[in-house]
Amino acid sequence: DVLVVTGKILDAVTKLPITNAKINFDKFGDELLQASIDDKGNYAIALNKKELGEPIRLMFKIAGYKRFTIKNVDKAQTYVDADIFLQPMDSEEKSAATIKYTLSDDPFNTMVIKMQ
Repeated sequence: DVLVVTGKILDAVTKLPITNAKINFDKFGDELLQASIDDKGNYAIALNKKELGEPIRLMFKIAGYKRFTIKNVDKAQTYVDADIFLQPMDSEEKSAATIKYTLSDDPFNTMVIKMQ
């Protein structure tokens, strides 16, 4: 039983992709099945639901930006599409996200195509 999380990581001010994002594999255990990120800010993470605790939380932290945590991800879902809008550290605003419990309908979502 797999939970697939996909989306883009964007600068909240410029709306441009954050191209230096990395996935910290050290923070994952047996729950991580596969993960990838590209230089256009697209990411995809496949998680083993049987290994996930509750509540499910996903943290996005990139140097120079305020971190953002998706809290209480619905474990009953199969897909989460989350575009993450990270605020620069010097911003007064909080980072945010747009979250949908559907597979991205973007036919050019190469991250999902790679993982299938």
